[in-house]
Amino acid sequence: MNAKIFSMKKILAITFFTFSVPALLLLFILSFYTIQRQADADIESYRSHLKLYKSTVERTLDNTENLLANVAINNTAFRAFYYADSQLHKHMNAFEVMKSMKILMTQEPLIGGFFLYSNNFSYYLPSYQMNYPLSDQKKIKDYLTGIEDIEWQPHGWIPFSLSDRIVLLQVTGIKNTLCAAIIDPSLDMDVASASIPEKDILLFFSSLNGVPYTSQKEMEPREFAWTAASIQVVSLSQNKYQLIKEPFSQENIQLCYMVPYKSILERLNTFQRVLLSAIALLFLSVPFIWLFLYRRLLEPLNSLMKTMEKVGTGDLSLRAPDTLPIRELRNFGQTFNQMLENIKTLKVETYEKKLDLQQAQLQYLQLQIRPHFYLNCLKGLYGMAEKKQYKEIQEMLLALSDYFRYIFRNNKQLVSLSEEIHSVSSYISLQQLNFSCNPELTMDIAADTADIPILPLSLLTFVENSVKHSSNPAGLTIHLKSRLVTAEDGTFLNLIISDNSGGFSPDALQILNHLPEYKSLYDDYHVGISNIYYRMELTYEHNGLLAFYNTECGGCAELFIPVKKGDVENECIDCR
Repeated sequence: MNAKIFSMKKILAITFFTFSVPALLLLFILSFYTIQRQADADIESYRSHLKLYKSTVERTLDNTENLLANVAINNTAFRAFYYADSQLHKHMNAFEVMKSMKILMTQEPLIGGFFLYSNNFSYYLPSYQMNYPLSDQKKIKDYLTGIEDIEWQPHGWIPFSLSDRIVLLQVTGIKNTLCAAIIDPSLDMDVASASIPEKDILLFFSSLNGVPYTSQKEMEPREFAWTAASIQVVSLSQNKYQLIKEPFSQENIQLCYMVPYKSILERLNTFQRVLLSAIALLFLSVPFIWLFLYRRLLEPLNSLMKTMEKVGTGDLSLRAPDTLPIRELRNFGQTFNQMLENIKTLKVETYEKKLDLQQAQLQYLQLQIRPHFYLNCLKGLYGMAEKKQYKEIQEMLLALSDYFRYIFRNNKQLVSLSEEIHSVSSYISLQQLNFSCNPELTMDIAADTADIPILPLSLLTFVENSVKHSSNPAGLTIHLKSRLVTAEDGTFLNLIISDNSGGFSPDALQILNHLPEYKSLYDDYHVGISNIYYRMELTYEHNGLLAFYNTECGGCAELFIPVKKGDVENECIDCR
């Protein structure tokens, strides 16, 4: 009887949906219920207390403002105070006005004080709810006595800074005679805080842009990050608080309530704890799930792994079991067996790849032998012989010998950077001796790059192209630069070949930077560059990079060649 075949996907799906989904669903319900019900209820409770207290404060502001307006307009004693022609009359009428003000001050604990001032006789009379420091009393007096005309004063309540708090000040009156009041929110904070059933709370006033109007030392520093949201979490004295703000309808002030921030676990009630326990029970069932998966999935996988390890030691005669009870594992075993059959084919393909690399190198060496360049050199030697320039002939023969010796001998895969630079110098010498152009070669070769192996003719090809396609042969300057660059995926030799010949055209840059797309076109016209790109792909397996771009002076070709450990030696190269 054939064993029943199972689907690995089916087993994993049953396991996941049977155990994981209920746990996630219960966790979601717990989180949603906790956050929505508990947090919303708490915040709504806080807001209710804030709104209740805000109405009390607004009543105080309105009553005080109405009293000041009534005194300035309708109070006969204030009129008499305004028109008094002697110090005694001023004093008597001022005390009469202050009586009505003190009545309201005894009823409203937030009123910090009332003030009367007349420029005539420089008469000033204050009445305080509490004992403010003398420095604060002087500051209030200096401000009020410095008002020359009440018409120029701001209307409504304005913030006024004292030594340890900010109060609200309103001034009204007739010309140079005024009455004023201050509202000190910190006077009634203890009473207001006691009405809210929370411990370690902070209740205070602030401006709409976040400046606290309070003397509580817990608010030091007095400024922290505020947002426009009515509810936010803030950090104060290394503790986290939930800040709830309730702005007033007309004034530039808001009532703020800060309560210690509670995490979700701290807010759990009985139902939520039961729900969390149910999720914990699901997690405790994980070992039983593991046992099920082990018997159905891991044991067959272990059998496959043992076979693969033996094959890895070189025993290619083994085959993976293809009668496993899980369909996917059975298919895996069959595929693995087929892979063993294909190893011979892969070895052949690897060998063919090496042959392709050798063929590309030979092809490139053959392409470097340019008959027209060789004939031009011979023609130049003949011309020098006619002119009996024997010293120049000797120099040219030596340079030509070095150049062709390098061209013909490089049937190996890599050469050192110093060898490649020497061949470039020989080529430049030939150009300076034999042809009308007189290119100048400058180099900036890092000392630790001289012996790094590179592909032969990597630099020479670009130097020849610069000379051949130069728009300014008489003043051509070619610059070579090398350096080591370290990146996340290894160390690279960076080679830069630049000139001052005008640069590449946009069409040429498009082709040069997308050689695979234009391979057939480019092989016909610029065989050398195409050949370098192809050899880099074969040698470095897509780890090298060849890029072309223009600078302010001319064109630039840049190569990034991977450097293996041990290729870098701290030796210098003479770049002159």
